Amino acid sequence: MNPSASIKARAAFSMIDEAIKQGDLNMLSKNACNDLYLPAIRLNSEVEKNLSVLKELAPEYASMTGSGSTCFSMYTEYEMASWAYNKLKKQGYNVDLLYYYDPNAKGFFDKIADFFNPQKH
Repeated sequence: MNPSASIKARAAFSMIDEAIKQGDLNMLSKNACNDLYLPAIRLNSEVEKNLSVLKELAPEYASMTGSGSTCFSMYTEYEMASWAYNKLKKQGYNVDLLYYYDPNAKGFFDKIADFFNPQKH
């Protein structure tokens, strides 16, 4: 069964692209998901536990990478990101504080892309 109007993939992805361009984590959390979440938690229940622990720390956005090898959270305030990092470290979790999200900073997502680009290192 098809809807009365088709949905172009480009239009759907543009909602996520727009959230990233605007640095709007709220919009990103409402429009992005990881389709591999359910298979990942069936293969390793620790993924679900880790993501739940992150979400309990009130991030603006929390999800998992590709196939669930890493869960991450994003905060708009450095103090909150630092607090969550320290709390997780004290609880014995293997965590890193890579960047904090500053909605007023230009090029935030470019910095993240550069960090994960091996040609830049």
